[in-house]
Amino acid sequence: HGKGECVYFAADPGIGYTRWPHLATRQLFADLIRRAAPPYEVDAPTIVVSNAFVRKDGTGRNSLLLHLLNLPYASNRMATRHPKPVVDELIPIHNITVRLRDFQASRARLALTGEVLEIREIDGLQGVTLPVLTDHAIVQFELKGKK
Repeated sequence: HGKGECVYFAADPGIGYTRWPHLATRQLFADLIRRAAPPYEVDAPTIVVSNAFVRKDGTGRNSLLLHLLNLPYASNRMATRHPKPVVDELIPIHNITVRLRDFQASRARLALTGEVLEIREIDGLQGVTLPVLTDHAIVQFELKGKK
């Protein structure tokens, strides 16, 4: 918006995705998100949903909190279309890499377990590898600042 470029959908892609989250739809959304150059990158199958936000902790330092959710496609169908909510079997996903594009981090850990993740250079960016994602995880990066 405001840069002379936009994407137009004739129908609501969110409703379409909720009703039938087909692989091609997930790939389309992933391609559109990459065009916007988000501040982080996640290498994972398209059933992994990520969202992030920056917050100040109790000491005034900024942290990037990245929530990763293992969401098999049938689990994302609207419950109103089914008598019971649909939940697929969760298959653990191994070795997900997360790279920071716009930030520098001094430390990374799994917020729910406290496990420290090693920050290393991955494809020219600072990043971590999440050994396994079963259902969900929160990766917390303590930030040094913008790149």
